[in-house]
Amino acid sequence: MTQRRLLFLGFEVVIGLLLISSVLVGAMLLVGGAEPTHLEQYAADTATLLADPAVYGDPKRQAHVVETLPEDVGYYVVVPEQTVGSPPPPAQKTVTVRRAHPEGSIEVTVWRQ
Repeated sequence: MTQRRLLFLGFEVVIGLLLISSVLVGAMLLVGGAEPTHLEQYAADTATLLADPAVYGDPKRQAHVVETLPEDVGYYVVVPEQTVGSPPPPAQKTVTVRRAHPEGSIEVTVWRQ
């Protein structure tokens, strides 16, 4: 009887460890998968703010908008007659968002540094 209980206890411990490890792995995958969403949001918000008429023609306001990006996010912004930032490294995964503006399109490219 005691051997049977120990056997079941060992079995339950193994199942419990497998369950806990699968939950942890799933949580890590979800966190890792959220990264592009944040980059897409950064690019979309930046492009929308730069397309605002109050910001569009003002280099100081444009610079302020770009400076609000997190420090670990690289950026390259192209507006008519001006670029801000550096092009992304060749093998870097990037997110690019374009916004239309009466004077030309705005293109914001962001990536993790």
